[in-house]
Amino acid sequence: MADNRNTVGPSLLTITITGRFCMMADSRNTVGPSLLTITITDRYCMLADSRTTGGPSLLTITMTGRYCIVADSRNTVGPSLLTIAITGRYFMMADSRNTVGPSLLTITITVADSRNAVGPSLLTITITDINDPVHITNLPSSVTVTENVAVGTSLFDVTYTDVDVTQTHSIAITSANPASGTNYFVIDPSTGIITTSSVLNYETLPATTFTFDVTVSDPVTSDMGTLTIYVANENEAPAFGLTSYTLSATEGNAWTVIGTPSFGVTDPDSGETARLTMNCGTETGYFHMDPISGQVSYQSDYDLDLGTLPTTVSCTVTVTDSGNDANDNVPTFSPTSYSFYVSYYADAGTTLGYVTATDGDAGPNGVITFTLNQTSLGDEFFAIDSSGAITLKGSPSSMSLGYGTSVTVTSLASDVETTTTTTTTTTDRYRTFTEDSKNVAWVVAAGIVAIACVVAAVYVLCTCHGENGCGQFMRTCHSEKTAASKM
Repeated sequence: MADNRNTVGPSLLTITITGRFCMMADSRNTVGPSLLTITITDRYCMLADSRTTGGPSLLTITMTGRYCIVADSRNTVGPSLLTIAITGRYFMMADSRNTVGPSLLTITITVADSRNAVGPSLLTITITDINDPVHITNLPSSVTVTENVAVGTSLFDVTYTDVDVTQTHSIAITSANPASGTNYFVIDPSTGIITTSSVLNYETLPATTFTFDVTVSDPVTSDMGTLTIYVANENEAPAFGLTSYTLSATEGNAWTVIGTPSFGVTDPDSGETARLTMNCGTETGYFHMDPISGQVSYQSDYDLDLGTLPTTVSCTVTVTDSGNDANDNVPTFSPTSYSFYVSYYADAGTTLGYVTATDGDAGPNGVITFTLNQTSLGDEFFAIDSSGAITLKGSPSSMSLGYGTSVTVTSLASDVETTTTTTTTTTDRYRTFTEDSKNVAWVVAAGIVAIACVVAAVYVLCTCHGENGCGQFMRTCHSEKTAASKM
């Protein structure tokens, strides 16, 4: 140490920092106390008071726990509590008395304790970005698709999150169970939308449940989730083999079989039962179709000699299966009223005719139940079965139905929710000539008399021959008449 007149030393230098003041001494001299100034230039530290300067020396910042120590080769300041806070992309540092920031990654730092302050000095912090993992947000999950949907139908949209929004992501189906599932479903690698790639036919698919592992990847990490796709069966309508059919028959009595068209009904759904119904307009009441076999019969006498019935009848045949649908149709009678005729002497169980009703619903909702309302008759004279056939519960001659009377009952057709009614009029028709026992009796008596007359005539003719033949018979008859007149 020297001034312009004296030189002290060399000697061991001791620097004592008291508060903000500095004392320097060796074994012979003491300088101070004097205000201490610490100057940080770049990475170097200068300490000086009004008389002494130390440095420049390499500055060392040491962090111990939550505390900071600043030192060069000659001086140490601290420890003091240091707080570092990062908010978003900004950086804040503070100790118990000072806060630096927020600033974008480049900050100025001042370190101070209760007596000393070092700085401020520009601190540059370089932050190296690390990759944040991608995360799928909506898997595992499942989705159901009905067969026969259009190819390209969207089924599911895979979504994900990633803090690194600038990265490029790819989405892929990495496995499928069964493996054939990739023949029917594909995923867009950029949008994550899963669509159908082939026609889905429930009856021919190798499986109806497909499980897929879906993976979303960024350049560094990936995430995987499971999607299950269920294929649901759809009730497909049955179909006729042809568009039209023809039956030929002669006029006939009720229940005469006309024929069975070769409908050739097919149904893509296995296990379905086809049911046939027929609507012939105003002539529906004359015909009956078996709902299973399709056999067509007359259900009332069809007599062209009356001149009121057509020689050609066009009917619409409908086929339904047992598939389920909404009950949005009501049973409908066609025609809306019927007339049947029955003999007064008909036996119990005799079929009068059929009432016909249709329901546009398929499956259980289209099953029709028939009932009869006979309250107005005061008794149960008729019965009806599930096919609409109306029969006698007893012979009219043994019940309270009068000869030649006409009665009206109400037929009801019901599905699971709705009921439709129609009127049915049953008339006890007059007996034919041979059905009346009185006619039979007098015809028999007249026949006997006629036979006797014929026999007598034949006898007379056979005895009129020879001299005692018919001439003698005539003379005898004439003589008897003359004698009678004289008397």
